[in-house]
Amino acid sequence: MVENLESMPPWAPAPLEEAELEQASLMATPLKDMVDTNTLQFIVGERDLGEWETFHAELEASGLDSYVELINSARDRFVEQS
Repeated sequence: MVENLESMPPWAPAPLEEAELEQASLMATPLKDMVDTNTLQFIVGERDLGEWETFHAELEASGLDSYVELINSARDRFVEQS
């Protein structure tokens, strides 16, 4: 057992309103599929790690920034209301 570990507070939750939850679900599904597929390809060598930046650009083109913005907005709203 490891001693002298300092516990850290959990991240603030990001509760989504009903419309945001639906939107997040629609956005997250293809992003997760893309991440899962490409992670496996990188691991087994079907995709070269030199394509990492290309993969990142593909994620951005698939709506990653919008998804992150949606989650961060919900988190910021929660923090402000707390």
